[in-house]
Amino acid sequence: MLKFKKFISILLLGAITLSSVGCSKQGVVKNNDQSEGAKVTASTVHVNTKISIEKLGIKFDTPKSWIDNVIKNLFAKQIYPMNQNEEEAIFGALTYYFSPEEINKEFRASEKQEENYKKAIENSKLLVSITVFSKANLERELNSGKKLEDYINGENIEKLGEEGEYAFYFSYDEVNDEGLKDEDKAVYKEMYSGIEDVKNTLEISEPYKFDFGYIGDFNTKDLQGNNIDTSIFEDYKLTMVNVWGTGCNPCIREMPELEELYQEMKDNGVNVVGIVTDGDNEKRKENIEKIIEMTGVTYPNIIPDEVLKKGLLSQVIGYPTTVFFDSKGNVVGKEVVGAGSKDYYEKAIEERLENIK
Repeated sequence: MLKFKKFISILLLGAITLSSVGCSKQGVVKNNDQSEGAKVTASTVHVNTKISIEKLGIKFDTPKSWIDNVIKNLFAKQIYPMNQNEEEAIFGALTYYFSPEEINKEFRASEKQEENYKKAIENSKLLVSITVFSKANLERELNSGKKLEDYINGENIEKLGEEGEYAFYFSYDEVNDEGLKDEDKAVYKEMYSGIEDVKNTLEISEPYKFDFGYIGDFNTKDLQGNNIDTSIFEDYKLTMVNVWGTGCNPCIREMPELEELYQEMKDNGVNVVGIVTDGDNEKRKENIEKIIEMTGVTYPNIIPDEVLKKGLLSQVIGYPTTVFFDSKGNVVGKEVVGAGSKDYYEKAIEERLENIK
């Protein structure tokens, strides 16, 4: 996601937003950054039940039926603001589909996902599309003879409202299980019933704008109360930033190996930094201290300020997520979603060091 492709398997995007996926549900997420055989499964990614995408100005609760079927049947397409020409009507969009398990699995396993993306969409059923327009550009296009239907997926289109320079629309198709196998029809109808839940909990706000490739000029504190800002990157060729939360067991399990990496690489130009997503929660302070003590972590762990929350953390699609930055705080390579082994992270570090030579 930090690469901001226009499409993404919901097994990555689903991690964006969905939580409490049972650890017994095993599903492989295709991630081109991973070494052969590496897996991201429901047991290695902790995800959230609230979708909040500040760069699009939208947030809503995830329907339980979507959570229950995220690994097998949920697929999504995103258009990010940075992908759009300033003159285009669409500022950004988020679209969810029901995808038959067979199609979803084939897409995830594909080495050429961009080529197979069209096939995946053609064989999926639209659930919900949320489209954010530039009001001025949309008005210009409508005055020129264009229609909303030229820009929005869905038979039913409803305007949600306006915030600042932006207009928000919600759209969906009528229920249609034509072409689905019998075993898929029941799941599709169950997930379709979640559309109303999305609509009823959907909140809109003016999109938050920031530099997508730069971590941002944050100024915060670590868990010991020391001041921390972007200068933390300056003395290292590469900094591995691990985003985690106290309720994320996969996050906690990988921390001892992250500490080993830190000890082995800190004198070779590579740093490790943790960001505790709920570090500003006083009620969890004692729990955080226990986790740090239990895992033996000594690398810096910082509490996110508003810059980090609205920037980097708004892009994180599940916990843990690890993002790599150069000495100036710019993103290097793709993010890693899910807990990884020490060997895997070592390979990821080597690849990124090659990128910044």
